[in-house]
Amino acid sequence: MDANKEPKFIMKGTPTHFMLDNPKVKGDSRMLAQQMPGQCGVLVVYNLVNKKEDDFPGYFKRIQLIAEHDGYPWLMASTVAQQEEANKALVADGWEKFWEFVNCRTENTVYMWRKALPNARPLQHLEFDFA
Repeated sequence: MDANKEPKFIMKGTPTHFMLDNPKVKGDSRMLAQQMPGQCGVLVVYNLVNKKEDDFPGYFKRIQLIAEHDGYPWLMASTVAQQEEANKALVADGWEKFWEFVNCRTENTVYMWRKALPNARPLQHLEFDFA
């Protein structure tokens, strides 16, 4: 494999479950994505592992291109507070942190992120009166 080539997509499983791998970086440098179970309108990005911080923008650009091509209106991701470079890169790429909680199983602070793609409809906040 030519180390000078651009990072490429390695497809695993269905067309909406794949791993982005960067052959230019030795060791773990990857990002996984799959369709949210039970919700075909959201592509979930997870397991953001990267040895080179400057690779994140390229990964996010590629994941967005795939999501747009496959018709997803929303991207969603999760990170933990310790993933400082990933968190900075998500903010720089226009992702919105919409939820934060402490995982009682690991004691990690978990951040949930979302990003609307060009084909997304605006979020609607619905109120229900159950009286």
